[in-house]
Amino acid sequence: MLVWLVAILGILLSFFVKYSNRTVKEKTWSLGFWIKDNYPEMIISLLSMVILIIIFQKSTFTDQVFTEKLPWITSLPMDLVVAALSGYLNNTIWYSLVKKAKGK
Repeated sequence: MLVWLVAILGILLSFFVKYSNRTVKEKTWSLGFWIKDNYPEMIISLLSMVILIIIFQKSTFTDQVFTEKLPWITSLPMDLVVAALSGYLNNTIWYSLVKKAKGK
């Protein structure tokens, strides 16, 4: 559960960094406008985060953390990686084919 909380906080942190680096700083912050303006990016971030956390929870890493090497993946659940990629690519291909068939 802590992994999910930290991942969500990481997404929120990235949006707050973007907000603090905005070019037009005259407007005050509005939650409604922020949700309306950022909901596609937030959904993409959340779904990507869920996929990566599920894959990484099933992966195994070396025990060497910040010693002489960074942790190295020793086992990666390729069935989950392929499932995520095929779901994404399948949807992308079909979406573009349908869009092209409709003439858009």
